Amino acid sequence: MKVIKVNHNDENIRLDNFLSKTFCNIKKSEIYKAIRNNKVKVNNKKVKFNYRVQYDDEIKIYINNDLLVNNKQSLNVNKKQDFLILYEDINIMIVYKPKGLLVHADVANNNNTLINQVINYLITNKQYDPKHENSFVPSLVNRLDRNTAGIVLIAKNHKTLELLNEKTKNHEISKYYIAKVHGIIDPKQATLVAYSTKNNVKNLVTITKKPINDNSKKIITKYKMISHDDKTSTIEINILTGRTHQIRAHFNYIGYPLVGETKYKNSEIIKDEKHTHQSLCAYKILFNFKTNNHHLRYLNNKIFVLDNKLISINL
Repeated sequence: MKVIKVNHNDENIRLDNFLSKTFCNIKKSEIYKAIRNNKVKVNNKKVKFNYRVQYDDEIKIYINNDLLVNNKQSLNVNKKQDFLILYEDINIMIVYKPKGLLVHADVANNNNTLINQVINYLITNKQYDPKHENSFVPSLVNRLDRNTAGIVLIAKNHKTLELLNEKTKNHEISKYYIAKVHGIIDPKQATLVAYSTKNNVKNLVTITKKPINDNSKKIITKYKMISHDDKTSTIEINILTGRTHQIRAHFNYIGYPLVGETKYKNSEIIKDEKHTHQSLCAYKILFNFKTNNHHLRYLNNKIFVLDNKLISINL
């Protein structure tokens, strides 16, 4: 048997999700079975799987202790710091991620990732202690491809993560990118709508005018031209949906692939040897909240923009 006390970073999480996040060796099916068979009690009472845990709840779990390995025990952190801190308070970090740095571990289980570096930073600065947490790990609110540079939001606690996810879903957080594409883009500004279908095996998406199956997701991409030369255009992009490879695949679909793009490119476009990665940077983020929650009060109506030096390095 194991006894757990619910802390503030666990509050309001569904019981099945709480157990899944807390213990890495237990399957969801085993969790449901244990709850049904009264092997999980909250404050000595039987509850359903969708019960939302509350602060100071006492949870008793009558399962083989070999399965009850806390996720934090296997936490791999990285002591490098390749990211730059643009803003930080008690609830949130806004950082600049350089090209080449993964945000999360890949199939090769590479632990040199942005989130591991951030976790090490927070542990070192005594802002996060894995030994005192059950289910929560500092989390990224948005993600960038390995070879896309730019702004990433990180929540330091569960309440802030919930709030930022809600604000993102309600379009109260706007993310802007700057990119260089092949060709002189026409029209100079537009709102593009299409559908994206992901192939998980190949880690590729296909863009189509209409959905091709149940996995097809609507994508909305706004852009405007900033400048151009004889062969390329520099554009600002605001994505209203956050799908895998959305910008890279969408602009290739309309005939303007990103300069330096390797995955999504028109075969007629000659590879630019000067660029080894796609010319794309998440350079601006706007917070425009309709509510004033104390966790985010410092961010209301604020805008963060990377300086020109950082942008020019990464385009």
